[in-house]
Parts: sequence; C-alpha cells; structure tokens
Amino acid sequence: NLSHSLSLPGQEINEAIEKAGHWLLKSGIQYLGDNPMLRGGMAAWYERNEDLYPYLYSEITGYALSTFLFLNRIAPNKQWIRHALLAARWLMNKALTKEGAVRTRLYLHKDYYIGKFSFNSGLFYSFDTAVVGYGLLQLYKKTGSPVYLKAVEKILHFLIHTLRKKDGTFYAYFNPKIRRCGDEPDWWSRQSGSFHNKFAILFLDYFKLTGDAHYKDYATALLDTQLKWQEKNGNSQRSSREPQ
Repeated sequence: NLSHSLSLPGQEINEAIEKAGHWLLKSGIQYLGDNPMLRGGMAAWYERNEDLYPYLYSEITGYALSTFLFLNRIAPNKQWIRHALLAARWLMNKALTKEGAVRTRLYLHKDYYIGKFSFNSGLFYSFDTAVVGYGLLQLYKKTGSPVYLKAVEKILHFLIHTLRKKDGTFYAYFNPKIRRCGDEPDWWSRQSGSFHNKFAILFLDYFKLTGDAHYKDYATALLDTQLKWQEKNGNSQRSSREPQ
C-alpha cells in the first residue's frame, strides 16, 4: 500500500497523484500543438522566469510514456492512453533512428542549444535509448500492437550489438559522424556507470515477455560487473572512473 509505506493518508496520496497527473496533461510540458515535428514530445522542463520550454527531450518523453501507462493502471482513464500514444508516436517518428538509436534533444530556443545533444548533429546516448525502449515495451504490453515491439527490438539490437562492451557494461554514447562509441571520463553521466543498471529492467522485462534467455544473460552480466564498483560500506561508485 503506497500511502502506508509513505506514512501518509490514502486521500493525501491520491490528491498528490491527481495534481501531478493534471499538470502533466494540462501544463504544456507535452507539446500538443499542430507542428508535426513536435507533437507528442515532452519538454525537459518549464523555464518559469522566461515562460518557455527549452527543448523536447527523448529521455523525458520515454519516462513520461511509462508514467502515463502507470497512472492508467492505478486510475484508468482514456486520457493517459491518448497521451502515451502521442509520446510514442513522437519517439518513433522523430527521435528513433533507422539503426535503433534515439536522438537526444530537439531544441526549441537557440539560447539553450548544445550541438552534441542536438537532434540534427548530436550523439546517441545509450541511457536515453534504453529509457525509450522500456516505455515502448510497456505500451506494447498494453496495446499488443506489433509496431511497438518492432521498435523495442530495434532498440535492443542497437544497445547490444553497438554499445555493449565485452565486460557486459555499456558505452555512454555512439557518435554517428565517426561511427564510434565512447565515454567522457570527466562527466559521470557520460560514461559507463551504475546508473546504467536500469538497462537490466528493460532486458528482464523483454525476457519475461518473449522467453529469450539472452536478455536475462545480458542483465546478469551487467549487474555482476556493477557489483565490482560497490564499496565495503555499501556505497556504489557512480562510474568505473569516478575520482576517489
């Protein structure tokens, strides 16, 4: 029971969820206008002082897709499914590449532009790709539409056959210009790290769905390698090259 675990009354939890859900649907954080390049994408955040959304973000849209489906499970409402479908359509039609990678940011304002994260010329990040894959897998389980499973399998193929290292961990990104994978040792979220453990959720969910034991093995290899980064006091280093 969620309210019991948080030591809060059930009504208080329900009201908080309802408010958060209303904001996701009505605030404008998900673009619902007529521009087909943008429709369905989720902005990274709302800049209150400037009254703008800096960019649409594939990772956030993937999280939103999973969130809409979770909210529909606990409080069924056709709105959640409608917004999940819009998010999925944007991800598949605009963010997902032919090889199964996911583009990172579609900038809405030039002041926020950083080339290496852009849709047009940026890197493809393994974490964003996995988050999107998980969201699309949840939508396949809800709808049964094979188009979503096909997209998930394309993503899985890219993660395993392009970004996976020999030790079972994953490179942070793939550079499409030079066709090479890489890590940035001076930035924790741009190198192999414990946050990549989330990939195991995608792999195991796909294994449960299809029975393909390779993905159980991929999850096990990843998590076994990550155990080496756990210290005696229980703390886990964020990455294999984190400064001591």
